[in-house]
Amino acid sequence: MLKEIKGQKIASSRIDRDSVPTKGEIKVLIKGIRGSKLRLVVEFLATTGLRISELIGIRLEDVKAADSHYLVRVLGKGQKQRAVKVSQDLIERVRKTYHGRSYFFETSGGKPLGRESVSREITRAGRRILGKHISAHSLRHAFATAAIKAGWSAKKVAAQLGHSSTAITLDMYVQDAPSWQDVAESWRDLPSREAEGQDSTDRS
Repeated sequence: MLKEIKGQKIASSRIDRDSVPTKGEIKVLIKGIRGSKLRLVVEFLATTGLRISELIGIRLEDVKAADSHYLVRVLGKGQKQRAVKVSQDLIERVRKTYHGRSYFFETSGGKPLGRESVSREITRAGRRILGKHISAHSLRHAFATAAIKAGWSAKKVAAQLGHSSTAITLDMYVQDAPSWQDVAESWRDLPSREAEGQDSTDRS
């Protein structure tokens, strides 16, 4: 009977950390890119965690000033909108470089950047500068990984990335298994030893 029971496969979308560029590698990548336009795309993706489709879809009216930063409205999967915070400095540098009339990242012909062409350029730059495969989506993973390491809650990371639930974020980016020291330390202060000592005193 047991042989007839089929085990259920649990799908996991965990990210291979070895394939995710580190913050140090991203800095080297940005510094090594020759064109200022591609540099800004890489920096924007790495510091916001946006998908490439979300970035190229940003229109001028989606960028709004807010105190010491900007709020950028993006359209994510399932046509869900969210706002991400971006530094004033980065927004101003993009504006000075792209001079968009409709789109924030716009070609000289007035069209949004091409998803495939930008992705190819990023991959080529990664191979040339870092000697490894880097994609536009790798920069999104790099942002999320850095945020988790910096102590962001899963809820904050999920909101930034546009995940529908924190379960997706946890499954993809939180991969650490507890060590014995973690387990032991978590329950070190239980009063059981003192209680046992008190019991033996009462019985004497």
